[in-house]
Amino acid sequence: MKYITLIAILSLIFSPVLVLAQAEIPGDTKGIETAIKSAWDATFSYFKNTAILVWDKISGFLTKEVEKRKPEIEAEFEKEVGELKEDLPKTTKTLWERFKDLISNE
Repeated sequence: MKYITLIAILSLIFSPVLVLAQAEIPGDTKGIETAIKSAWDATFSYFKNTAILVWDKISGFLTKEVEKRKPEIEAEFEKEVGELKEDLPKTTKTLWERFKDLISNE
């Protein structure tokens, strides 16, 4: 895992340099700025498209999993709601009941 991370970081750093090295560098600085900008634009575009592709695959997988488990989740949710509805009247007291308990305990 460490090597993959290292390779990814190095490719981010050196890919514009490699693209720039392949381009013909003119004598003025304006041409160099244009070449560097185009190299970074190409690099950004590549990584953006790769990230979108990876995200589409991950979201597709997660969507399938959620749809597959949706009936189980809904059943569990309904069970929890039923348990809360049963337990709620037992645990809650009105403000008046709490006030009476406070007075009677003193």
